Amino acid sequence: MKSEGQEFKVDTSPTKRIVGELTKDATVEACLFDLIDNSIDAARNTLLKKASNVIDGDTLPDASNADHTLPESYEGFQIDLTLNGERFALSDNCGGIKSEDLSNMVLRFGKQSTHKLGIGTFGVGLNRALFKLGKVTKLSTDTGEERSELVLDTEAYLKSDEWKLPAASFSSLGKIGTTIEVSQLAEDISLQFANRSEQTKLVEEIGRRYGNFIDKGLIIKFNNDHVKSHTIHIRKNGLFKGDYLFFKTDDGIAVHIEFGQHEDHRFTIEEGYNLETNKRLTNEYGWSILCNDRAVVLSDQTRKTGWDNKFHTEFYGFVGIVRFVCPDASKLPWTTTKTDVDLNNKSYQKALVEMQEFASKWRKISRDVKKIRKDPNSPISPITISTEEKSKNKTNVNNKNKSKGKKKNTGTKTNKSPTTRVAQNQFWEILPPDVDEILCSDKQRTLVHEAKSLNISDCTYSGLALIRILFETSVVHYFIRHKKIDQLKQFAIDEREANGTTLSSDFKKKMVPKLDEMLLFMTKNRESWAPDHSNYLTNSLNLTTGHKGILNGVVHDPFQTVGLMRAMQIRDEIMPILRHLIET
Repeated sequence: MKSEGQEFKVDTSPTKRIVGELTKDATVEACLFDLIDNSIDAARNTLLKKASNVIDGDTLPDASNADHTLPESYEGFQIDLTLNGERFALSDNCGGIKSEDLSNMVLRFGKQSTHKLGIGTFGVGLNRALFKLGKVTKLSTDTGEERSELVLDTEAYLKSDEWKLPAASFSSLGKIGTTIEVSQLAEDISLQFANRSEQTKLVEEIGRRYGNFIDKGLIIKFNNDHVKSHTIHIRKNGLFKGDYLFFKTDDGIAVHIEFGQHEDHRFTIEEGYNLETNKRLTNEYGWSILCNDRAVVLSDQTRKTGWDNKFHTEFYGFVGIVRFVCPDASKLPWTTTKTDVDLNNKSYQKALVEMQEFASKWRKISRDVKKIRKDPNSPISPITISTEEKSKNKTNVNNKNKSKGKKKNTGTKTNKSPTTRVAQNQFWEILPPDVDEILCSDKQRTLVHEAKSLNISDCTYSGLALIRILFETSVVHYFIRHKKIDQLKQFAIDEREANGTTLSSDFKKKMVPKLDEMLLFMTKNRESWAPDHSNYLTNSLNLTTGHKGILNGVVHDPFQTVGLMRAMQIRDEIMPILRHLIET
């Protein structure tokens, strides 16, 4: 028996089972993209090395942005992909791998890449690809100074306790580059690679993901055929003049956002308008997200790129492109598979706000076009953005957000006349300035004023707490106004007494229902607050009920954390019913 206090060691070393787990969720496409990413990283490293040998860093045209400057050309570099039902091979002439790097870094699980401005960064891509695709891999690489080879038998490797692989180095043959050949493919992958339809889809996806590199001169061949770029471009000479914004975040990420009209789209008032052409382009509308030139999200039309509602015809023709550039690729807003964005990344959250604003501008332009179409006497001239000019070189987007919030809170409500309601993605405050206050009590009106001035990006937790307070106050005053407050209070009393709580008569007279009781009453008694045909209000109530835990937590839970985008989502989903309770 061990004596009290005797020390012992706890083993935290990994087992080889983790190798198989890393491949489980990765698609075949993601694995192939990882290999292409590695080749492009090698090409860019070669270009940056050449540039550093011939250019003094202090003499660059913009030395302050030198670390964020991506190569303008990949001329001379080539990646060849060969695949069929029996084998897969990738060959490139992009620089080769040093034996030292092959020995200590390239195949180490979790060893993050240190490539400047890289796209193969997470330390799992090459490993994941080799273990996913087949049983035997031969890797040959030549830097022009030395040549190295290794053979990986995945089954033998996984059965062995040895983590290190044997490799050999030789004299260079003078042909710089790397070749990876995978044989004994997994059965499902063999079938996929042999399928012509699957091959066609893969070629198209490569053209989309790597279109920017192909446009810059990189040659990618697929079974000896050139892969064509499928980059979606913004129209430069059209009726609609788009917009552009550049800023740098505190963690050193350069963000370029631009939007405009699809190069093949035409408005109804333009020469060459064709409805069928516009419809055919539907899948090319939306936002594309690029990290260090690598496409991560393509033509997205969902909430993750800021669309509040279903993408509809008002946004036909819209093309937005967001480019994130950073020397340290691990800071970029992408997932480990590099096929989606990390919604929790702060730089992406900041960009998302601007993306939503740009989309709102497009909606205004789309509506302006309809007005021109209805009035044939209106002059047709380039449509420009009517908002104030944006700064082209912002170093801290937070400062801009603060000033923007103040500028937008200029609306003053004087009567019950019809107003144009502000879209939810056009304001930073808890409430937009057009919310009608005419029915508010004194305290409620003060809360509404605070909600119109409080910037949720600066005061996320205070903002959520204010939403909760304003909701509870508005519920009480709504039912008082409609002479149904006694029903709400009696419901709350019955709920508490049913749970065994004894309430005195004095307490019953003074009590105010809790948030939980309000939501439950409104859910069970829809007719007491919602007009007919108001499914959008019912949906908003259901969403509010779902956010109850967070609304309670921001007030009572000292450990709960809520991100800005989550807070904005909660605000937007509660907004319909909150506005109804205040204005009706």
